[in-house]
Amino acid sequence: MADRRTWIYDEFSYTGTDYGDPDEVAKYEARMGELRDFDAEAAEIIDAVGLCREHTLLELGMGTGWFALRAAPHCRLVYACDVSKPMVEYARSRAVEQGLRNVDFHHAGFLTYAHEGEPVNAVVSQLALHHIPDFWKAIALHRIAATLKPGGLFWLKDVVFGFGIDDYEAVFEESRATLPPAFREPWVGHVNREFSTQGWIMEGLLERAGFGIESAEEGPLLAVSYLCRKKP
Repeated sequence: MADRRTWIYDEFSYTGTDYGDPDEVAKYEARMGELRDFDAEAAEIIDAVGLCREHTLLELGMGTGWFALRAAPHCRLVYACDVSKPMVEYARSRAVEQGLRNVDFHHAGFLTYAHEGEPVNAVVSQLALHHIPDFWKAIALHRIAATLKPGGLFWLKDVVFGFGIDDYEAVFEESRATLPPAFREPWVGHVNREFSTQGWIMEGLLERAGFGIESAEEGPLLAVSYLCRKKP
């Protein structure tokens, strides 16, 4: 039998910005903070998944850990994962600085994180699933469902294409034009090198993985936030 490592998708390779580069990690959060309100986003997610003190939470694709560190005071334990080792080390150092002892960091991703212990109450993933192709998204979503308790909640935010095929050039250019100049080239790189998918495919992948979609909210730059519940 072939070694599975020869055919599983290599999620540790970088299809977009190289966040294996420590210099890029140092810049990432400040750059994203120009476009996003991290405190407001964290509060929205914590409320949506009903996080409380006895709960456990898994975040996949945590980046610099901005959400995991904000969620930690609201629950018993956070498992926080990323495929960029410098991202993991950066987030770990910030947890130490903040005196947080209930964040369990892992250098792993959608296809490689191996959950140990009881199923979690909630899973969060933001702007990370587009780093893997659609077939491997299906595998990833099934693995996420397996980590959740029955009825557990999954918050997924990612760039999802909900427009008609004939409109793609106009939609991409309009989105690009809304960004400050420094962000326009990275946006083009996202579109032409990464693996964002169409809305009907994403919804089908979620449903086939055993999730019921409770809400889907569109945001800036074609991002969609899905709140999903694992079916009994």
